Amino acid sequence: MKTVLFRVDAYPQIGLGHIIRSVSIYKELRKKNTRLNGKFLGFYDCTAIEILENNDIEYNNKRVIIEDEEETLLKEIRAYNPELVFIDKLYDYTKDYILKLRNITYVVMFHNLCHGAYYVHKFILPSAHTDNSIIQYPEWNNDYVDFYWGPEYIPINDNLIKVRTEVNSLDSGQKKPYAVITTGGSDPEGVALKLLDWLIESKIEDINIIFLKGKSFIHKEQLKLLSRKFPDNISIKDFNYKSLASATLAISTFGVSTYELMYLGIPTISIGHAYINALGSMILKRRYNSIIDLGHINDLNKNDFISNMRWLWNDFELKEEFKKQGQQLIDGKGIERITNILTNI
Repeated sequence: MKTVLFRVDAYPQIGLGHIIRSVSIYKELRKKNTRLNGKFLGFYDCTAIEILENNDIEYNNKRVIIEDEEETLLKEIRAYNPELVFIDKLYDYTKDYILKLRNITYVVMFHNLCHGAYYVHKFILPSAHTDNSIIQYPEWNNDYVDFYWGPEYIPINDNLIKVRTEVNSLDSGQKKPYAVITTGGSDPEGVALKLLDWLIESKIEDINIIFLKGKSFIHKEQLKLLSRKFPDNISIKDFNYKSLASATLAISTFGVSTYELMYLGIPTISIGHAYINALGSMILKRRYNSIIDLGHINDLNKNDFISNMRWLWNDFELKEEFKKQGQQLIDGKGIERITNILTNI
């Protein structure tokens, strides 16, 4: 394989998770084949562009692709002529469209359960929380698609792997206990604002709390006003993996960050910012008992949130169990497994 086209977006409404994992996959592919050429196609905000440019990745930034997805992608494939197209984009591609792409290039789809998913060459579902009924769809057994799924395909980027090693090497006396709140790159639903407001109202003074603000956080003015009410034990930092990896406990919106926290061995309270995420969080809890699941933010109340945070903070045995379960489930080798699939087409 000499050329690969990545179809992936990154802007405040969807966050940075998709592009970060696609960049990590591309970088690992380049390690395996230094002559590989790659290009990213999507709609990118300034933070995403910075990520691409810092990694010397060629890209085509097109807002129009949101309005005319299939035609734009098809034109780009014909112009770039990749040997493989890697689609990490949530969009309902049709069966007929995917069959058309198959006649032009090799098609790998990542995580996007759509009508066309059963007709790509390879489909990779990096998930520990997908409902069994989806995994058992008879469509996966057709003559078109090779289907790979499970927590072993969850990508953990190399920066996180390095940070875990660094933090684990620190003497326990160097570590100060604190809880982090992390709500993704942009937090479109304002989950952090509600949680921080509850913490202020509840006068939590015995737990140090850091809100790790995402790069594309869209509620900056509201956060600035709210921060004037912060007691001494609540603070804000720009998101960084070292602060995440050093935490004693995390409160996280369900998604990529949840799996990263499990890999790091950080006991986690999971909250859904959308109902599809809340469902995933519930399934993960029931299947592996590796997190505390509090459901959707709109269905959560202050007292339940505070009591669960205090419970996990004070329960040493439960924290140790969550750490053990999480690190057994997410071993950090997902990108290696994914790239092995891609290099053996």
